[in-house]
Amino acid sequence: MAGGEAAVAWILGALRRELGAANLGEEDLEIVVERDRVWGSLWTVTAQGRRFWFKRPHACLRREVQLRRVLSARAPGELLSTVAACAETGWQLTADQGPVLAQRAREDGPSHYVELARSLARVQKSLTAADVAELRNIGLPVFETGDAVARLDEQLGWFSGLPAGHPAQCTVAERERAIEGMSVVVERWAVDARMLEGVVPELSVDHNDLHGGNAFVTAEGVRLSDWGDTVLAHPFASLRALLVPVRNVFETEAMEQIRGAYLAEWGLGEDVGDVLDLAMMLAVPQRLSCWSALADADAWAEYAEYIAPLWREIGTPVAEVEVP
Repeated sequence: MAGGEAAVAWILGALRRELGAANLGEEDLEIVVERDRVWGSLWTVTAQGRRFWFKRPHACLRREVQLRRVLSARAPGELLSTVAACAETGWQLTADQGPVLAQRAREDGPSHYVELARSLARVQKSLTAADVAELRNIGLPVFETGDAVARLDEQLGWFSGLPAGHPAQCTVAERERAIEGMSVVVERWAVDARMLEGVVPELSVDHNDLHGGNAFVTAEGVRLSDWGDTVLAHPFASLRALLVPVRNVFETEAMEQIRGAYLAEWGLGEDVGDVLDLAMMLAVPQRLSCWSALADADAWAEYAEYIAPLWREIGTPVAEVEVP
């Protein structure tokens, strides 16, 4: 918990307000560092018999607080509520919600993921053009489908510059194959995506890390959390990070149920399934941006098994890829 004195003081102030306990002191808090990774720290804080979660993110993820303000205003029933949040530091404090959705789904079945997909679509549909403009202004990265080749090349530049032997190095040959493969996907998208015109916006929020560990099942329904990696992109791209882990646990049938529920929330059917697949293939640049934003070669080495396949599998249907 090195350097955490300011965070503890902030937590204490937030809990005094939340619990109505003006005399609450630091000695009344039980704080445990649950995870401390390059993208941030996660603590549990117990006070007066109640448990809370504190998130201290990497600097590149601080904009989540401002993003959540916009999303909560449009879709207040879909996001996990915060007890307190600080836009300057990105700190967030939330009340404990019990097991994450992934754990609940292992016990109850994949229906929770179906509701998660529907909830995501409702959030994405709720945003106006003015909201998207505001999110641009707060610094959300933009990944437009027509720019996918250029954005991919930009992202691969981070990994091409790594020394030979680094497990996340992108070789010259790999970079060329990846660019060629993405060019083919973009060409297909330009034709096939016309059927979405007037129904699905080209830009909305792409959660960019939506999986069962970033959502909860509450008495009121599924609640989405952890929006730090969110970008502005085609909304369909969000399903990439969701469907691959589901496939690994529940296999293909569950994937199809989730896809169908998501599309139905948009008023669409499986006749646009191929377009959904293309959007998920186009998500590679923003998936890579989750890692490049950290600018940490040691972290890239540690997590290379989740990074390098992203460019090596470009053009592969999401139902067959190794990593989301």
